[in-house]
Amino acid sequence: ANSLSLLGNREYTLQDELINSCDNSVLLNNSAFHIEMGMTPERLRTHAGLLSFSPFDRSEDELQTLVAAMLVNVYPFASDINSYLVINNLVDKVRRLYEENPYHCFRHACDVTQAMYTLLQNENVSSRLDPLDPLILLLTCLVHDVGHTGFSNNVLRRSNDEMVKRFGSESTLERYHVSLAKEVLTESPVLLYLPTSERKRVMNTMEELVLFTDMETHYAFLEELKLAHNNGENFDLNQNARYKLLFLGLLVKICDVSNVARPQNDAEAWSLRCADEMADLYKTSQALGLEPSLPQPVPSERKRLIGTVHFALKFVTPMYEMLETLCPSAAETFAKGLEMNIKNWQREN
Repeated sequence: ANSLSLLGNREYTLQDELINSCDNSVLLNNSAFHIEMGMTPERLRTHAGLLSFSPFDRSEDELQTLVAAMLVNVYPFASDINSYLVINNLVDKVRRLYEENPYHCFRHACDVTQAMYTLLQNENVSSRLDPLDPLILLLTCLVHDVGHTGFSNNVLRRSNDEMVKRFGSESTLERYHVSLAKEVLTESPVLLYLPTSERKRVMNTMEELVLFTDMETHYAFLEELKLAHNNGENFDLNQNARYKLLFLGLLVKICDVSNVARPQNDAEAWSLRCADEMADLYKTSQALGLEPSLPQPVPSERKRLIGTVHFALKFVTPMYEMLETLCPSAAETFAKGLEMNIKNWQREN
């Protein structure tokens, strides 16, 4: 039943192509690579399989190689030096496509990917996945905001931006992210071991999951998932492809906003970065002659955190409640962190 077994001698016929496709200097000149490269799955889980992991404690070079180690850990083929070279090269190319936004940046992508890696350690989650799903989920998290401009879909529409003309008025940014991600993945040999049908599955599933991250469709997504669950699907992902896709989407969406459940210092750092980006967007809207769709930025950091509380209660908590219904033990860690942060922020304000 597992279609991911190595394809005979094809692994060896691809080796030259794999190595030649990589800019090995990116890795070999990176000291962090030599540390992370030989990390065992057990050590990796201890090192980066907890929600207490801080993306602010590492350089972007270190985050890059750590994310590559996570991907290699779920790569359904040989985890040898060639796998590391190819996957780390892919992560490097994705990294170069991220803009230097306060929030939607490569560090955020690594943060989201690491949150997913944490979820995958939960047996209640992993037991419901097939061998290719973990790779799809981690890749999706890595690329989900690639190329983000710092604008919102709302501003892009109202300014009649060229991106809207190219990708449409619905989920414009998300479709742009998908376009860049597919381009990078198509150029990379990472998926060459897979049969054509499985490569298409990776691309198509990744596209659907990235589109789910559009906050404008958030409530419609939750309603569809609740309806599928309440209609007696019995959480049998193997019997309903759409239900499974919604479940994977829930995991991605939870990880996308997992920063509110991180240890308080990190959660606050992300919250303030998000507020800074929203303040930039407010100014951009004014410069474009648009009526701002966001409230005027407030200078007080503590008041900004109150905004994060409102966001967490309105958008994040319902997802945790849904995950608790489906995978109780998986939701527990995230829910506890969020509850603690909300209490602290409300008390301090």
